[in-house]
Amino acid sequence: MDDLNKKLYEAVEKDDVKKEEELIKQGANAKASFNGDTLLHRAAEKGNVETIKFLAHHIDVDTKGRGGKTALHVAAESNQKDAAVTLIQLNANTEIRDDGNKIPIQRASIFKRTFWDMFWQMEAANCRDS
Repeated sequence: MDDLNKKLYEAVEKDDVKKEEELIKQGANAKASFNGDTLLHRAAEKGNVETIKFLAHHIDVDTKGRGGKTALHVAAESNQKDAAVTLIQLNANTEIRDDGNKIPIQRASIFKRTFWDMFWQMEAANCRDS
């Protein structure tokens, strides 16, 4: 990993959008892969909503990473509700399947997050109505 991309990864970890923007202008790659996942996957795992919004201008929100998971799969299994809502508002596909043939809501359920069933249905309906 080159120095600019390493700094970009660190900025994503901190949800530092100003720094992310600066580094991308300097040539850091917003689409870089880190251990098979994108920066968007990492932001979803951490619940870094502002970074998710920023990165969505640079990378498709349905990009698959390790295990064929999208950022929405990662947000679901990481119990990051705000990240999941943000991704849905950014038109993330709620029906896309990972390598285990699971959609994001199933990833949440696997991790005993059954409240997500109702949550996803309500949020998805709200996003489609707006």
